[in-house]
Amino acid sequence: MDEQEKIFDRLYQMDSSTSRVYGGIGMGLAIAKTIVEGFDGKLTVSSEPGEGSSFCFTLPIYE
Repeated sequence: MDEQEKIFDRLYQMDSSTSRVYGGIGMGLAIAKTIVEGFDGKLTVSSEPGEGSSFCFTLPIYE
């Protein structure tokens, strides 16, 4: 599993140091992925070190 996919794991944090700028416990992306997948969708990330990250989700259209 590559590093980008790990960010969707519960309680995983890329920076777990106590001096990091942003707080949290590492649940937000895991919850978001669970919700999106519950609707048969997909949540993905695209990231470049030092440039930031983009998150995208897709959901199927039902008729």
